[in-house]
Amino acid sequence: MLSPSVRKEWPFEPSWFSHRDGRLHYVDAGPRDGPVLLCLHGNPSWSFLFRHLLRELQDGFRVVALDHLGCGLSEKPPAGPYGLQAHIDRAEALIAHLGLDRFSLAVHDWGGAIGMGVATRRPDAVQSSSSRTLRPSCPTASRGRSRSVGREASARS
Repeated sequence: MLSPSVRKEWPFEPSWFSHRDGRLHYVDAGPRDGPVLLCLHGNPSWSFLFRHLLRELQDGFRVVALDHLGCGLSEKPPAGPYGLQAHIDRAEALIAHLGLDRFSLAVHDWGGAIGMGVATRRPDAVQSSSSRTLRPSCPTASRGRSRSVGREASARS
């Protein structure tokens, strides 16, 4: 299923969860009684994005990294459903399946919206969150102006 080069970077044991929308892949690494970190990737990525985090934290934390439906090793049904609420529902189903009462979130990109959806539904369960979901620091108009100022400066040089 995985090439030898990917397998070298991804030495984690695969786990599977059956959901009404399809079969989902996830990694569950580290001590079962450790503090839990739930990793939710963005699009078009997969849990491979968190491979370094998994390696670094699995000795002291239980790190769970989900492949969303349509991504990574999870099933890819042509019709989905692939909307935000469906992704939140599936993340919650995995949380229930694993019996996770308290956890922290590590989210990236689209996983940020999914994670925040989980957090609003389960505010008492989420202990903390870390996001690699960035937004521009300035409005579009300012970015356009900055680019034109930069072009003017380089034209003068």
